[in-house]
Amino acid sequence: MLAAQGLATQTVAASLECQSPCARCALVSEAQPSHWLDAKQLAGCLDLKKIMPACQGALVLPLHPQEKPLGCCQLFYANAQQPSADLLTLLGAASALIGLSLLQSEQSRELLYATVMDERRLMAAEVHDSIAQNLVYMNMRLPLLREALAKPDQPRAQRYIDDLAQSLQGTQREVRELLMHYRSPFDPRGLRHALEELTGEFRMRSDCALEFHYEPGLPQLPAEQALQVFHIAQEGLANVIRHANAQHACLSLKVVRGCLELTLADNGKGVGDPPALTGTTHFGMGIMHERAQRLGAALSVSPQPGGGTLLRLLLPLELASTPSDDPGSCG
Repeated sequence: MLAAQGLATQTVAASLECQSPCARCALVSEAQPSHWLDAKQLAGCLDLKKIMPACQGALVLPLHPQEKPLGCCQLFYANAQQPSADLLTLLGAASALIGLSLLQSEQSRELLYATVMDERRLMAAEVHDSIAQNLVYMNMRLPLLREALAKPDQPRAQRYIDDLAQSLQGTQREVRELLMHYRSPFDPRGLRHALEELTGEFRMRSDCALEFHYEPGLPQLPAEQALQVFHIAQEGLANVIRHANAQHACLSLKVVRGCLELTLADNGKGVGDPPALTGTTHFGMGIMHERAQRLGAALSVSPQPGGGTLLRLLLPLELASTPSDDPGSCG
């Protein structure tokens, strides 16, 4: 029951326990705007007596928003007089609104489910291609360590012990980064504050000197878009720590020709041209490209002429809720 007027509390409670939906109530074709059931037709309803013993008729309205059948809305009457044509028109409009509301609720649930499953897929991929690879490496080193200890060969054993210790530390770091990535809430003050906190954490965890430049007056992005940009910057900075071996890096956010531009440049060992998007060392690049596709943005990762790597994300501001003053194309 969606609503009731003038019914006793016991009647409302009984309607919530209806376990025998009458098939006659659903006899509404898509071509019928409504269907009236008299007392004789309702006699087969097993729960009607406890819901409304004095019921003399029921009006059944279809719920078919956008030609998608979702069910029907049933109105029970204490008298046998059918509603007037004007009232039927009004009730038909009300049932259409109820149908649209149910459809939107169903679509929201489907969207939420798809989003959760997408994030779970990304999480599983990150675990598989980072932590799992380290565990496989350690599992391969253990037999060699046993063999070196059995001989005994102290130098080899010590080398394998050092390999295991280094891999274990790397795994611990990966777990910590995953927890931070998926449990840390996005800063409600916006993208600038979130990036400022991110760069502060980077400086504490790395010896690489990091600059952060943020152009004043940038348009406010919707929360979901800002979160994706933040995660791309987060993954880019994580790659600087893991792979770049850089002494200096610069993170910048500004507007360029109608696009929001995020860049991350470092003076490390650089990447291939183009960099690989598969494998354990560059798996984060694949994650970033997937996030860029969700945004409708362009992402490039390329070597710099003087050495190092340049990450560049271009998000057309026309895709954001707040348009840019510059309608020019990205470049």
